[in-house]
Amino acid sequence: MAVFDLLTFYRPCSLQIRGLGLSSKPDGRYDKKNQTQDLVGVLDALGVRTAEFVTHDIGIMVGFAIAATHPERMSRWGAIDAPLPGAIFYCRKYLAECRARLVACLHSKLDHR
Repeated sequence: MAVFDLLTFYRPCSLQIRGLGLSSKPDGRYDKKNQTQDLVGVLDALGVRTAEFVTHDIGIMVGFAIAATHPERMSRWGAIDAPLPGAIFYCRKYLAECRARLVACLHSKLDHR
């Protein structure tokens, strides 16, 4: 299947996370909780109920947080070019909460098989 054929089935979007890369740097917090809320807000604005995610580098932590806090919004997730959250030393408290929610969600889904 050619890349252009994929456009028949998918609507690709590429987003810059608030405060990173070439995005603007408004006053405010650049934590993963706010960045996750930003991405969910973009999905809402686009009218997207569920999406497949491919995350990269720091974006993996946002993908991880969405999987944990909004699992109904993520149908599949690919994480490339960075370790999973938990191996990195910042955002420990929030990531621990996300990890616990994700584990509970996965256990729940496995129990329903």
